[in-house]
Amino acid sequence: MQPTCELPSEQHLRARLDSVGVFNLITDDRFLATIEAQLPAHRERTYPPTETLAMFVAQVLNDDSSCQRAVNDRIIRCLSHGLRPPGTSTAANC
Repeated sequence: MQPTCELPSEQHLRARLDSVGVFNLITDDRFLATIEAQLPAHRERTYPPTETLAMFVAQVLNDDSSCQRAVNDRIIRCLSHGLRPPGTSTAANC
């Protein structure tokens, strides 16, 4: 018999899966090699493919699914980690 586990509530899952949480998940050693193997050749841009994927998934899960919200969240994360934030334009993400 398989052990049962309690699944997190949708609200709890959404709270944990912001773009940082999603980025941490997809760049985990268990997944990163698989994801990178699927990426086409690319140049490093404002939002590299893994960051874009993380932002998109978090955007879809967020109640405010606007591109501006996704970019604003990225800016906040950069500032909180002492990194240079991207501009406020959504063009590079959308």
